[in-house]
Amino acid sequence: MWLRYGVDANNVLVDIEDVPSGKTQLICPYCGGQLTAKKGRIKQHHFAHTDKSCQFMVVSKNRELPTLPLYDDFSIRLSGEELEKLKVLWREYGVKKCSIPHFAVPKQFIWHGLLQMVESSTLEYQFTRLGQIPVAALPLELFNYVQEPLLLEKLFNLKQKAELASNSSLFFPERLIDYKIYCAQYQKILRQTLYYLQIKADGDTLHKIGVTQRSIEQRLVEIQRDLKQHFKSITIEVLGTWQHRGNVEKYFKYRYKNFNYKIGSLTEYYKFNSEDAAAVFRDLEQMKLKVLSEIEAGLLTSKPNKLEQFIISPRLNNDTIK
Repeated sequence: MWLRYGVDANNVLVDIEDVPSGKTQLICPYCGGQLTAKKGRIKQHHFAHTDKSCQFMVVSKNRELPTLPLYDDFSIRLSGEELEKLKVLWREYGVKKCSIPHFAVPKQFIWHGLLQMVESSTLEYQFTRLGQIPVAALPLELFNYVQEPLLLEKLFNLKQKAELASNSSLFFPERLIDYKIYCAQYQKILRQTLYYLQIKADGDTLHKIGVTQRSIEQRLVEIQRDLKQHFKSITIEVLGTWQHRGNVEKYFKYRYKNFNYKIGSLTEYYKFNSEDAAAVFRDLEQMKLKVLSEIEAGLLTSKPNKLEQFIISPRLNNDTIK
């Protein structure tokens, strides 16, 4: 359970990706303790408490922090062994579009919604759209169809819990904070524009995926600057941009990780042959323009990252934390 948001002096949530590593002036949204940004190369970037541990986290260690569904984790909470078994089933049956015999299907894959019974049979199974995500087989457009309802469903559930907490005689401040943190994450991906670039660098053809909340022109200046440290001749062509599609970037990286091409510390570049490059671009092009729902439009026009009175005072005693 990693804490990805701290709170600044104006009570505004700040993402771990927006601060440098080390001690910060940010505080924990749950207990008010000072935070240190942990941004190593192995573990997921997160905030840790600078001094003593967060009593809320200790009491609530079995409670899940609010994260966007299918945004950081595409293994659907499978263990490493389970994920390998699912990949074997995909290679032996899914790729060939063959039905899977019932004796080869672990029950947990059915419980997780990764496999479903073939309509015309009671003894054979097939991959669901959700089941194709851990094996990186689901196209980007269909990934959106799976993820977007889950994003809204979780928003609704957290909002309900926050409203109940507000109207309850008991004090459940963590539910209010959970909702605000989730809104901030959701707002962030909606504000981002996904971009895809083709880059000619000293005779090599590379591609880059990324997201930005600024203009693509501003982002290109930074990319040029980064690449000049590694190449002499650089030309960049913008192949496409997709507004409000910040949710797709990490799944793209997961889906095409075998083509990842690191340039020093730069990790968002890919090297494809001409056939693969065309297939990847088709995958992106097939995504329809994002049409904001009324709820999503409301998130963009509001300030859900402002925690205001929902910050827990560090002076609260343990009896207050539920």
